[in-house]
Amino acid sequence: MKWNWILEAKKICSRERFIDRPSNGGSLSAVIVYPDRYFTGMSNLGFQSVWHVLNGVLSISCERAFYPDKKYVDFFRKNKNLRSLETQKPLQEFDLVCFSISYEMNYPLVADILNMTPIPLFSEERKERDPLVILGGAVSYLNAEPIADFIDAVFMGRAEDVWPYALKAFETGLSRGEILRELSSMKNIYVPSINTRAEKQMEPYSSSRFFSSSILTADTEFSDMLLTEIMRGCPFMCKFCAVSNCFGKCVFRPFEDIVSTLRPLKGIVEKVGLIGGSINAHPEFYKILEYLRREGFKVGFSSLRADRLTPELLDFIKQEGGGSLTLAPESANEKLRFFIGKKISDESFFHSIEMAFRSGIRKLRLYFMIGLPGESLDDAALLSETLKKIKTLKFSESVRITVSISQFIPKPFTPLERFEQTDESEILKRLELIKKTSPSGFKITYETPSAAAIQGILARGDRKLSVMTSDRELGFSYGKWKRAANKHGIDLDFYLRGKEDGEPLPWR
Repeated sequence: MKWNWILEAKKICSRERFIDRPSNGGSLSAVIVYPDRYFTGMSNLGFQSVWHVLNGVLSISCERAFYPDKKYVDFFRKNKNLRSLETQKPLQEFDLVCFSISYEMNYPLVADILNMTPIPLFSEERKERDPLVILGGAVSYLNAEPIADFIDAVFMGRAEDVWPYALKAFETGLSRGEILRELSSMKNIYVPSINTRAEKQMEPYSSSRFFSSSILTADTEFSDMLLTEIMRGCPFMCKFCAVSNCFGKCVFRPFEDIVSTLRPLKGIVEKVGLIGGSINAHPEFYKILEYLRREGFKVGFSSLRADRLTPELLDFIKQEGGGSLTLAPESANEKLRFFIGKKISDESFFHSIEMAFRSGIRKLRLYFMIGLPGESLDDAALLSETLKKIKTLKFSESVRITVSISQFIPKPFTPLERFEQTDESEILKRLELIKKTSPSGFKITYETPSAAAIQGILARGDRKLSVMTSDRELGFSYGKWKRAANKHGIDLDFYLRGKEDGEPLPWR
């Protein structure tokens, strides 16, 4: 079984193309671990950015590791020898094991990965010879408390901001305990065994550096597409959004910097994915599009702002972007949209949809949320009415429309962090109503209310949840979570209910 995995790892590496291959000859060894499968991890620009910073900027010898494919999971759990991708080196042989986490639902997989190695799961049980376990990624800005007992240090912020001064602690020959004490005194670093979360407030990032993919492979969601940041943060400050409220001020990447990255890649890269919060808010957006068209790049877009669509942009999407448009109106109720900060009127939204259909857009994906603060069953029913109106605007039956419905989850450090998460039974009622009353011709997808409940618990959880996140038998079954919580005397409703003003919060 081990040799099969090693052969597969080598095949995966052989299919990778390095756009930027940094040296990795440093004396300090690290492995950056994405707690999901390779396909997902290598689709994440943040993960690639950290790998590039550690190898190229700081000359740390850094490899990658991922949660194994299903057929290998039991083998690694039994033999406790999960390995890196590049050299198939066991994780416990690195100096640093660094988790990059984008999403709270990855928390249980952190514990599972550590249990696939001889490294003790709880930080207090680790010895001098054990690697230091570091946590970074998007959730480091928010709330790491549900897995804080497994982590030696949380690096809050972008790698290029935190690692240069943190590196000093690893290069001085200090003992494990001395390194952690040194790290605990640094800004943007939280050592759970020493600090309380309230003592370590993250400072917004200061770096103006923007990143692009360092490695391309067909084995990802975007299949050989070069991802490149054109902005950081978002200017619109929606109240539910961590990107707007937690990751620092919005910064736009200069046009000249984008060109300097892409110019050497002409003829090497065919597809470019523009990454940012609301990318058509970039002040030089159309200048960027004209450059990409002129140089012959195919283009993929992350989130586009509906009220900033233009015929020029839609024509570009049709010609160079595969004819696929994604918009996130969030709510079908204009009043609720304005309340959460998504200040797009019904008139503007429907005008944009009509304009998109007239331009020849072939695929449309719409993102909605239900369970927003103050939402009623009647408000949820408006989503069906919205789809009916969209159907009257549809100019071609060949247009494929996907409606993705998610549940509102209060996120730490956002203006809505103290609001209640709507009960699972209420969410089920709204989903049933939407499915029953929506017109035909739409593909409707949604996350299960039980999965959303677990995500909400992890998003606003505390260290009591370590007993839950360490139990791989629970998976993502809310029924199992509730039974385990009762066994351990944990009230899961505590994490989902609203929080009173002045009530202590685990992440503050």
